[in-house]
Amino acid sequence: CEGMVEVFVGEKLIGTFEPVEIFGEMAVIDPGPRSATVVAKTNCKLGSINQRRFMMLAQHKPEFAIQIMRMLVERIRWMDQTARSHAAEHAEAVAKLETQIKELSTMVQSQEDRIRELEEQLENARHGEPAMAVA
Repeated sequence: CEGMVEVFVGEKLIGTFEPVEIFGEMAVIDPGPRSATVVAKTNCKLGSINQRRFMMLAQHKPEFAIQIMRMLVERIRWMDQTARSHAAEHAEAVAKLETQIKELSTMVQSQEDRIRELEEQLENARHGEPAMAVA
């Protein structure tokens, strides 16, 4: 790749590839669904290798196959780290929301208690009983 491309998984930007980066290797290794979408961010010059050429390079130049495997391992590690980071951020956000809900629940309970007290005072006042002072 000469130029800059952005890599998306669904709607989420997960990375940017700069010149001399390889992508699309999964498509020549396995015909399964694509795991990401790559979008040109700048004008790009791309080279392509079909599956037949890829297999020939892997067979005749073992260092090419090793380079691709290393790149795949690096990307797997990066994705694993990203997933762990997002999981930690998610857990932290959930904990904050749980704390806020507990605080709001306590406030609501307190207000409900106060409303019951005032309703009792109102009911007592309607029946001629003396009302207590209201703060």
